[in-house]
Amino acid sequence: MIKEQKMFTAKKSIILFVMLLSLVLSACASGHLAAQTIETEPPAVELAPIEIQPVTETELSEAAGPSLPEEGTPEWVALRFFEAYRDAAEKMEPTLGNPEFTAQQYLSEEYLNQVAEIEAGFEGVGFNPILQAQMVPPAPVEIKESVVEGDLATVVLQFGRGMMPEPWERTISLEKIFGEWKIVPDKFDGGGLSPEDTVQAFYDWYLSYIGTGEDIRNPLVDQAYRAAPYLSTMIIADIDHMIEKGELMADPLLCAQDVPEEVYPLASFDNASRPSVVMGTSFSGHTIVVDLVRSNFNMYSIKNITCGRSPSGTAKAFYTWALGYMTGSGEFRNPWADGAYVDSPFLSQAFIQSLDKRLSSDEPLIADPVFFAQELPQSINSSACPDENCAFINLQYGTSMFRQLKVEMVMENGNLVIDRISHPEGPEAQGPFEDVTGSEQWVPFVDEQYGYALRYPSHWQVESTPVSDLHTPEEYALMRSVRFTAPDHGEMQVSYSLDIRMESEENLAMLHPEENKVEEVEINGVKANVYRSDPGFLSYIFRHPTLQDTWLVFNDPISQFPGRETLAEQTAEAFQAMLSTITFK
Repeated sequence: MIKEQKMFTAKKSIILFVMLLSLVLSACASGHLAAQTIETEPPAVELAPIEIQPVTETELSEAAGPSLPEEGTPEWVALRFFEAYRDAAEKMEPTLGNPEFTAQQYLSEEYLNQVAEIEAGFEGVGFNPILQAQMVPPAPVEIKESVVEGDLATVVLQFGRGMMPEPWERTISLEKIFGEWKIVPDKFDGGGLSPEDTVQAFYDWYLSYIGTGEDIRNPLVDQAYRAAPYLSTMIIADIDHMIEKGELMADPLLCAQDVPEEVYPLASFDNASRPSVVMGTSFSGHTIVVDLVRSNFNMYSIKNITCGRSPSGTAKAFYTWALGYMTGSGEFRNPWADGAYVDSPFLSQAFIQSLDKRLSSDEPLIADPVFFAQELPQSINSSACPDENCAFINLQYGTSMFRQLKVEMVMENGNLVIDRISHPEGPEAQGPFEDVTGSEQWVPFVDEQYGYALRYPSHWQVESTPVSDLHTPEEYALMRSVRFTAPDHGEMQVSYSLDIRMESEENLAMLHPEENKVEEVEINGVKANVYRSDPGFLSYIFRHPTLQDTWLVFNDPISQFPGRETLAEQTAEAFQAMLSTITFK
């Protein structure tokens, strides 16, 4: 009602202005003609009346632009956030996670989590999930329409009116959470499926495409997989490569030469927001491990498939099943106490009997019999073992412990099954060379997968790439990144980082050329080269003593960086002491 009154008043004002202008022009014209009559006495001239065209509400709205919504409404929240975000993105300024970007307060926690998962999935390179575009649309940002139903709302924003032939539109979903409107993850057609349902939907489509009887089709020959729902661009590219090189010995999506009648889920595990689903088939003992990434809001896509009949696949399938059984139902279940392991397709009869004996013993279990720990890991992955019928399982506990178990297998009834699990001794970090205040309370950071350990101040924060990250060295060489952040140093975040890189020495030299080398140091019997790049960035590079083409790169952006002298005085000593604790296995 208020908006209609404002539009009526504005329309009335425009009409009065036009009428007044008409009178002024008529008066001026009459005065001018009167003067001519006095001097030359020409014949009188009759003026045609000015026709006043009515102004429509549409024309008035387009001329005045959309009115601002009331503060605190869904329209206001959507407009405030996307105006701020668009402006910051155009200027290439930091947004989410930056304390100075206050507009992020309008985003729900789930929205922030899904944005992080989409970016971590590395699926849409150059794609901005917030804008749902690869380019930043032009200003202005305006409200086109909105619908509010109870605690849910949808707002359609338009960008670039007057700057583009057609304004670019973005539909925003909002929800009232604890009395405040927040932007929540977008809702797309075909989205909203769980990881298990996503994988099941794919295999239902795949088997349906193949068909039965005389109407069988081959989706690999037909290249139908390239348009298949739920497959990521990465796995499509991998299949393209295998077909081009003639490397296909079996269907890489079914992990078989024949077509099973059925593919169904056995269990799924969140795996640090990179879900893994283990699937069974109508073939006895046949399993497939499917890894997914979040490709967009409320949507997953399949990034990787590991065949269960390989050593790595068997180990990964078993641990995915075990963790899925324990955590997948929303309530903790114990597969050892429940006896679920007995009927699982992953274990040898000898291993089942050894578990039976341990579980029935009067002696209490100190740790889980297959994880060798009292807690469950947040993420897992498998890697190759140099021995035959063997694989490593890499387990991440928190941010500072990466454990590695050795899984050995045997063949039974034509299937590869687990016969023994052990925990090889890992590296152990030493104390710092020199006394540093509080160093007796430092805590270990242990990475058994890459065979090194160190210590760091217990009050520093640690962030690291989870073991569920799936890329290979051929895709990009940075295999893990760890960031050690010192607290309470004003506006600037003080972080030292450790990168694990797997690449040739020649490729590494492209990042760290020989002319940048400033010295060579030796720490706990292992040599490191120190490189300096302008304006004062130091890198300590260790060649791993036992892992081929593996490098540990400690980055110091503080000690010799101009303008950071005060920060160097506060933290550089601790960083040097951290370096002195590193040990390798």
